[in-house]
Amino acid sequence: DDITIDGSTISDSGDFTLDIGGDISLDAAGDQIRFKDNGTEVGHVNMDSSNLTIRSTVSDKDIIFTGNDGGVSVTALTLDMSAAGAATFNDKIIATEL
Repeated sequence: DDITIDGSTISDSGDFTLDIGGDISLDAAGDQIRFKDNGTEVGHVNMDSSNLTIRSTVSDKDIIFTGNDGGVSVTALTLDMSAAGAATFNDKIIATEL
């Protein structure tokens, strides 16, 4: 095994899989869960004041929602951060009255 535990850091030289029989809870008293790529933060989830905020932290990089449509990968929504968060939907917008 090549898992290293050093202080408050757990690292592995390859892919890392958590296979849990129950739920996974992330409990961050500092209010943020950070996503990094090779040490550079690319986004985070902030839970300050019980609000849930998703943030792309790299300048002008987008937030993209993708899914699987009959076996084909589709981009359903792009929030363009270089255009002040302009929203581009792949198809139509459907609004229903409540």
